[in-house]
Amino acid sequence: ANAWATYSQGETKRGPRLNFLFVDCQEGRTIVTQVLPSLLLSLISDKTLPLHELQAKLLVLKEHLSVTLEQAFPAGTRLGPSCVNND
Repeated sequence: ANAWATYSQGETKRGPRLNFLFVDCQEGRTIVTQVLPSLLLSLISDKTLPLHELQAKLLVLKEHLSVTLEQAFPAGTRLGPSCVNND
């Protein structure tokens, strides 16, 4: 979330907003996008899945979740740590 906030704030001042954040790690890949103003969606895969396929999966999942989440959390609703189950 901190990396997203850093890049997204910087981009809004200089140009287009951030749509995706790709992180390439030793054992896999992560892609992050924003679903709601205070909610990020992340997918993780191993290195065998091409980035364009991981991005396509993320877009489909975001599309399916966004309508339901927008109804559950109307504009102005802030999601915070109290909404996360850390079990």
